[in-house]
Amino acid sequence: MRVVIVGDALGHNNELDKLSLTEPLSESLESRMSSHPAKATTSTPDRRRRRYPRYRCDFSVVVTLLAGKNYQKLNAHCKDLSEAGIGAIVAAELASGEVVSLSFSLPGSIELWDVKAVLRHRRGYHYGFEFLSLAAERIEVLKAFIQNRDRAD
Repeated sequence: MRVVIVGDALGHNNELDKLSLTEPLSESLESRMSSHPAKATTSTPDRRRRRYPRYRCDFSVVVTLLAGKNYQKLNAHCKDLSEAGIGAIVAAELASGEVVSLSFSLPGSIELWDVKAVLRHRRGYHYGFEFLSLAAERIEVLKAFIQNRDRAD
């Protein structure tokens, strides 16, 4: 017995209604199917790619922000670093787009960095800051520092 579907319950035609009544059903379906099964996608299509990879880090950071008429200093902890920004754990509520000052020393260095950054991302208490303006020599120091670190993304 052979069944040919002409439409669904709403009256919409589908590919099956175009099957020839003279050719066997299995041959007609096989000719319309791909010989290669579809692969599942591994990435979310709407997720933007990062411009720079992140690397695991572990050092203290001081976040300074303008709170009303005063500056507020918050202790934070760096979890990842890239040429363009830093991911840190901050036990406070910060607003996206907020401009802050970040003070830190890279492990193995005594040089104190004081960098302006903008808050771009938040997940819980993990905040992603983008550096606003780094001198070329600072970027080179960051590249050298992260070169042998494990990737965080």
